[in-house]
Amino acid sequence: MPVSQQVYLLDAGNTQLKLAFAQDGLIQWVKHYTLAQFPLKSLDSNIPLAFSSVVNDDFSDLLKTHFAKVFEVKNKMNLPFTMLYKSPETLGKDRLCNAAALSQVAIGKPRLAIDLGTCIKFDFLSSRNEYLGGSKANTGGLGVPSTDGGETITPTDVLILLDEKGKMLSSPGLANLIQQKANQSAQKIIFLIGGAYGVDETIQQRANFTWSISELVFPHMLVRLMLAEQIYRACSILANEKYHHE
Repeated sequence: MPVSQQVYLLDAGNTQLKLAFAQDGLIQWVKHYTLAQFPLKSLDSNIPLAFSSVVNDDFSDLLKTHFAKVFEVKNKMNLPFTMLYKSPETLGKDRLCNAAALSQVAIGKPRLAIDLGTCIKFDFLSSRNEYLGGSKANTGGLGVPSTDGGETITPTDVLILLDEKGKMLSSPGLANLIQQKANQSAQKIIFLIGGAYGVDETIQQRANFTWSISELVFPHMLVRLMLAEQIYRACSILANEKYHHE
């Protein structure tokens, strides 16, 4: 009878630690902890640990001391995709994990990973399994100024407001709009999702374009996901990737 393969999987992020236990390639459970709550001493030290961490090096050293076998995700390692990003040493380890997971699904097609953590991250893998980069945004939205002292909109930025009273676009139409604004040397293209009761009149006046994604009403977080996919689709159209079909 074959020996069961067991492993702990740990994602140590900015605000919480996500610990999973896998057996024979299947996740059995997932638990969430703060750094202070993490039950390191109660974990079986004979079970291997694979982890990605943005926490300080002292925590990584504790893990390596406790577990007999440890695999740490690092920037300089063999990856299951071709790294074409110009400065891979600046990429977070969580983004490397996202790209590695993408490489195992929908092989031969362009792929997008959306990581809805403290910081929303987007990572792209081409149909040739090439990692070209991605982007990230604060919790204020997709490049939208946050209410906690984050970035602000400058006069050179293009503001696209999502509002039910706006103009509807097809996916190629959105691609054309993005290309048009980029040709105008826009510093940034900012997408702002309107609230349940609309937006202030000053924002409506500032918007360079008002876009209605649908006549239906959706929850805010769902619109974020739909918007992210449509931006990716538009970029794939502009790059002539085989993602969008007429």
